[in-house]
Amino acid sequence: MFAKSLISLSFFLALSAPVLVFATSPAGLVPCGTQSSTASGDDKVTNPCGFNDIITLFQKGINFLIQLGVILAALGFAYAGFLYITAMGSEEKIHHAHSIFLKVIWGFVFMLSAWLIVRVLETTFLTTDQQKRSFLSAPTDTKVVVPPPADVMNIN
Repeated sequence: MFAKSLISLSFFLALSAPVLVFATSPAGLVPCGTQSSTASGDDKVTNPCGFNDIITLFQKGINFLIQLGVILAALGFAYAGFLYITAMGSEEKIHHAHSIFLKVIWGFVFMLSAWLIVRVLETTFLTTDQQKRSFLSAPTDTKVVVPPPADVMNIN
């Protein structure tokens, strides 16, 4: 039993490693409250948190939960597939594997449809400026830097 739990835990950690790598950013979860002025000896925070930082926290939390849901759905499908393959014709085990497949599908559809309904309502009723500060838009501190083409760069 312990070996089976250890194998399951290592399998989960291996699949969740990409999510954990993307979870780390130089700004942390909230890009505020990290700098303090110790020069004057008062230890005051020079970049206090505001409303936009709370929105950033919720954005990162929602993105993390969606990524975690995708990983858990993949694990559920893998487990149900394993049960289906190892059923060896047993109707009870095949029925159990099918029920796991259905539960994972319904959970995944429920999660994504909830996100989609909120996203459609947001794009319908909010202005473009309000959508930028939305919970579901991408966090503002993640910027993709694209290098210039090779012919533009001066390589000696």
